[in-house]
Amino acid sequence: MIAATGLDASLGWFGDPDHVFRASAVLLGIGQTITTLEHLAVRQELGPGGLHPWTVMRCSVPRRPAVLERVRETLFGAPGIVALLVLRLLAAMTLALATAEALTLVAVVMLAALLVTFSVRLRWGQEAADDISVQVALGLSAFAVCRWFDVPSIGLYYIAAFAALAYATSGVTKLGSPLWREGVALGWVANLRSLGAPWAADLLWGRRRLRVALSWAVMVGEVCFPLALLLPAPGVVAVLAAGLLFHLATAVVMGLNTFVWAFAATYPAVLLSWTALHR
Repeated sequence: MIAATGLDASLGWFGDPDHVFRASAVLLGIGQTITTLEHLAVRQELGPGGLHPWTVMRCSVPRRPAVLERVRETLFGAPGIVALLVLRLLAAMTLALATAEALTLVAVVMLAALLVTFSVRLRWGQEAADDISVQVALGLSAFAVCRWFDVPSIGLYYIAAFAALAYATSGVTKLGSPLWREGVALGWVANLRSLGAPWAADLLWGRRRLRVALSWAVMVGEVCFPLALLLPAPGVVAVLAAGLLFHLATAVVMGLNTFVWAFAATYPAVLLSWTALHR
């Protein structure tokens, strides 16, 4: 009982929206610094002859008036997109390192605008973690803007709701697939040439019960994630710890390192929602 009370008190730190904003901002900033550096390392893929040249990508977006087309060509062409990535890196690093409140608020709005812009430029080839990061950045930007109207927590509650929906949707989708229910899909994922890991594939090979158990653990955990808000303090901490462990495992096995930071950036907002329900 004493331990639970102490945990409740610790989680009370997340009852302050300013603390939650700062925690999410740092996690988002670190994740986007890593992601942007990765994009800069392969920036040639965004230019002519690469996998994602603007000459191809622009075919999937509607045409605009001539003036806007010229602006878009300048921004999304090879030199322009590199400049946008450099600005994105500066905004992300500022978000991760800055301590001044005004600078942080400006950086998060700037980063949100750049992430949305980049999602328009790179119409395909992004990960689901990129979508999560965009939503977190938009939620934090809403926090910054809504401070003027004395309702800053709206953006943070949006982040928590989006995280719950993302987990639940992913779980329901997996539950609808017999390949996931029977553990087959997990074995395939581990054996993928681009995202898999030979040691993980060897571990799961011939161990059907292990594959099924792990698959159901993932599916049930994702579907039930929203219910974490109703649990007592030890329960919500356990659910978030399990979620973080899951994303760390996928980072090790599949190389999806950006998911760790993108989803972790939503957890402070989830804890804010939890404290609001348990006051």
